[in-house]
Amino acid sequence: MTTPVLVLSPFPPNQQGQNQLIPEIVPQMLSLLGPVALTTIANEPECFAYAWFKSDVENAVPDRYLRGLEVYKSEQALSQNHHSTPEYKAFRSVVIPEGITESPTDLRPLTPAGIGYLSLVDDETVQFGGATEDEVIVIVRRFCTADSARREEVKRGLMGVVEKLLAASTSGEGEQLRGVVKSFWCLEYAPDLQNGTVVTFERYMNRMGMERVAALLRDD
Repeated sequence: MTTPVLVLSPFPPNQQGQNQLIPEIVPQMLSLLGPVALTTIANEPECFAYAWFKSDVENAVPDRYLRGLEVYKSEQALSQNHHSTPEYKAFRSVVIPEGITESPTDLRPLTPAGIGYLSLVDDETVQFGGATEDEVIVIVRRFCTADSARREEVKRGLMGVVEKLLAASTSGEGEQLRGVVKSFWCLEYAPDLQNGTVVTFERYMNRMGMERVAALLRDD
């Protein structure tokens, strides 16, 4: 079964591929998401990932930007199970009436492109919170293409990056990269929503891995 994926943000992507909140509302937004995350992780086995993250202090993305990743086994797991919890309903009851975001939320579903991985370890508990500057760096890239042929070319290039990440290396570099590149997952919009965009969700344990992958992307 194809796994529906929702990359959720407070409002649709801007030119930086991020999404923003009214600045003073960010702490309130995070406090509302906390209970939703706890009950989702504890009580929804068909939700495979649920995480929200904000901009790194060292990049140029404003502090008010947030992005979320939610992965569900099926549409039912999202629309019926997740959306019916008291915690989610409480979240929505505040967000919608108070206009907590500057624009409507972008809920277009993404699906796996058959390239890369969310986790190399089947039973891994993916942690995003409490990160230091050298832990759990998350990057979401958007490759916007003009046509289907160009999109397939982008996907082939990303497949090459994944193959390099997973390849064993006599120098040990391959294993080293596998240890720090925790996620490199390629996603695309459903056919009826496709606009030529390919999205990668990347998760690194340190900046070395992030910079090495950036070099691989430039090479390809």
